[in-house]
Amino acid sequence: MTPYSGHARYAAELIAALMLFSGACLPAETPQAHVHNTAHNVMPFDMSRTVHAFRMTETGGVQSVTAKDPGDSEQIALIRLHLLTAIHRWFGAQLSEHGADAKAK
Repeated sequence: MTPYSGHARYAAELIAALMLFSGACLPAETPQAHVHNTAHNVMPFDMSRTVHAFRMTETGGVQSVTAKDPGDSEQIALIRLHLLTAIHRWFGAQLSEHGADAKAK
């Protein structure tokens, strides 16, 4: 008799299959959960000390980030730095695209 015969073998195979495929049955992470779970790697300010609001518009959307404590000058400075950096990256990409278009003509 082998160590995995009969019911013991079936149980071992079932456990192995469940372990292998258990991740496939879990619900996918929502976009909000993904942002919350990765924000500390991207944003320099403390997510627990700020409030984020997103509003959809006809042309895209508007994001606002506010310090929960209006006197929290450290968080306000970090929020401003992060948003200004994002604006510069976006406009820099836009200018690069338009510059490349102008050179191609």
